[in-house]
Amino acid sequence: MAFFWKSKKKKILSVDVGTSFIKALLTEGPVQDSLKILDYRYVQLAAGAKKITPSELSVILKQAIKGFDFDNESVRAILSTKQNVVRIIELPAGSNEEIKKTVSFQLGRHVPFSHDNTVFDCAPLAEAPTGGGTQKCLLVAARRSEVQAIEHIYEEANIFPLLLNTEPVSVINSYIIFRDKFDEELEINTEKNDCVALVHFGSSHTDLSILSGNIPVACRAVDFGYGKKMWKETVGKGAEENKTEDSAVEEFIVKTTREINTLLKFCQRNFELDAVRIYVSGGPANHLSAADYLKEQSGLETYRFNPFISANLAALKERQENFAKIYSAFVPLASLAARSLTF
Repeated sequence: MAFFWKSKKKKILSVDVGTSFIKALLTEGPVQDSLKILDYRYVQLAAGAKKITPSELSVILKQAIKGFDFDNESVRAILSTKQNVVRIIELPAGSNEEIKKTVSFQLGRHVPFSHDNTVFDCAPLAEAPTGGGTQKCLLVAARRSEVQAIEHIYEEANIFPLLLNTEPVSVINSYIIFRDKFDEELEINTEKNDCVALVHFGSSHTDLSILSGNIPVACRAVDFGYGKKMWKETVGKGAEENKTEDSAVEEFIVKTTREINTLLKFCQRNFELDAVRIYVSGGPANHLSAADYLKEQSGLETYRFNPFISANLAALKERQENFAKIYSAFVPLASLAARSLTF
């Protein structure tokens, strides 16, 4: 796992095998110029009673990217699971090596899985304010067994990612990389240290992050998403009540807003930070009413975040309009596409 990014001109394949969709993005070019989208895939996994096996996922993935022109030295991947842990912790000041040793010794305090079954990384947040002799760090951890399982899926598809990054960190990086272009294009009045909320909707969980400027101050995953279960709880069982997809999305947003408000109150109480706007991403954000509902419920200006707002889409030809309808699902992959590997 790794955190931060640098731009580099190279053809890159970014992949995300989720619980409901497989997403793949083939790109080229540095961020400073114009990220070029060469191709993409957005494959919905069968919504049946039978669970798709890892071997079946490998076959679907291999078929999805058939025809993509890439090499294995350019593959990056997302680890999208609700078991990811992303936390802001405060540690004694020290080198990166000393920080990782400290976290390793104290892992049980921060991570709800056994030490032997944990893969983690930790990076200092250099500009985050702290007390004397300490520093804030971004801790990311995942179950080793889940990392190995997704790696096996890729290996069976003959894909060998050099980078496997967690979904919430990828969303944060995508915001950091592309926020200036997005805010400028939409003429959003911003200040350098604005406090904002990032909300990334998934099928099985929702990731919430609060940032002050480009510094994460709080991260949380809530154990529900807009997938099969949520759909059954809203539209499915309410069919006799004439519930529509639009009303189901609204109901989902109401539930999500309660969690967002809890996190925002935590930031007000502990850091004296007041959020000024919300950026939403993830599959359900493709629903055109999602941002409006969240704005109505939260009272904050809310935007469907688009990291591709200045991207070169010419290679997609007649598929540009289709990509515009679903780009919210590709927000985590945008950060991988913009990154050069430095390790």
